[in-house]
Amino acid sequence: MKRSVMFLLCAALLCFSCAAFAQDDSQLPDPSTLPQFNPQPGEPGDGGPVISAGVVVTAKNASANGTGIPLWSYQVTSPVDGNTYTGVMVGRSPLVRGARTTSVPVVIIPVIVKAQQGFITDPTSGDPGCLQGNPGNAVSLTLQSPILNNVNWNFGPTFMGNTQYPDATQRANFWSTVGTTNGGFHTLLGPITVAPTQSIQGTVPGTTVVPNQSQIVAFSAGTCGAITTGATNRKGILNIMDINYFDPFAEATLAALHVPATSFAMFLFYDTVMTSGPPVVTGGTLNPQCCILGYHSDNDDTSPNLITTYGVVDFDRGGIFSATQDTSVMAHEVQEWMDDPLGNNLTPAWGHIGQQSGCQNNLEEGDPLSGTLYPPVPMPNGFTYHLQDVGPYFSWFFRTPSTGVNGWYDNIHKLTTDAGPVCH
Repeated sequence: MKRSVMFLLCAALLCFSCAAFAQDDSQLPDPSTLPQFNPQPGEPGDGGPVISAGVVVTAKNASANGTGIPLWSYQVTSPVDGNTYTGVMVGRSPLVRGARTTSVPVVIIPVIVKAQQGFITDPTSGDPGCLQGNPGNAVSLTLQSPILNNVNWNFGPTFMGNTQYPDATQRANFWSTVGTTNGGFHTLLGPITVAPTQSIQGTVPGTTVVPNQSQIVAFSAGTCGAITTGATNRKGILNIMDINYFDPFAEATLAALHVPATSFAMFLFYDTVMTSGPPVVTGGTLNPQCCILGYHSDNDDTSPNLITTYGVVDFDRGGIFSATQDTSVMAHEVQEWMDDPLGNNLTPAWGHIGQQSGCQNNLEEGDPLSGTLYPPVPMPNGFTYHLQDVGPYFSWFFRTPSTGVNGWYDNIHKLTTDAGPVCH
């Protein structure tokens, strides 16, 4: 199994629904008695997966015969180490004259998460006060977001088009070609469908669970929200779940829902993050491997001939993690999926930036700028969205002259140089 995680401290819509967990308020603990979530300074890194090229061949073959997402391949020699690197990205090559629009269907899978203590985070339910008073919920706001809808984008002085944010970023990534000879290049998300809402809980009803062994635990965190009674989307509650408990659930859900490998599946949480291991460790303290706000992966380890790529994202209330709010995690994971769909696009080692305090050697374009936001984007629904600046661009990793818009390495010109010497 491969996962590329976001690790931080500090069209026609086919909709389905299901009932949320019910809980009598008298059965819930006083939130003030819950362990307090206290993010610490710093951002622990993820070394990134390395897998064999055989999976790439399988994926490219699946793409060619129409049983998987469309992929194009690249080869580049990096001047920083003299090595030649190959990889695949989603869509059609921007480097080939005449390439046109590619659209990848997206299946959004809402997930209701119930902690051991009974508190529920539900992306299909509203949260007055946290969602700018908008009567919607995380699902409806995602459907109306600039990630899935067209906006006029200007990166510096250059107009990128009226399009979705991931497509604008990908056009900017290869603007040296797209902006001169291949203006019709687009990689779009759609059509969008919403699958039946799924539910997961950290305890089995009727059993006794030791707190340190629970897979999902509620923590007291933040002050956002107006819901002060009941179990669902309760003010100041953050659910934390073991990623090793959720990921098998995710892959089983993909199979049960018959999500086609030609689609990108996106599991959507609300105010739920993950840890590498049980949330609570010896002594009742929070697992130091917190917090994973999202990740992207694929199920090649269970179905090597029919790879389904998927992402897991938290629609975040805001105020708990530094520079993270609503769809910023989603922007991070969608762009990484688009540019490193199988998690095995290797690069010269880079690091000591963003969420990576050490060294990393793969093309995860969200990681170096984790915590850096693009300027807020107001949408017609009255909601203002927050998106991560999902650079650096391709050329930053390989230390080649910038192929990006304006000669930049990211959307807002946060980075003024490439990744520099090989990281050690």
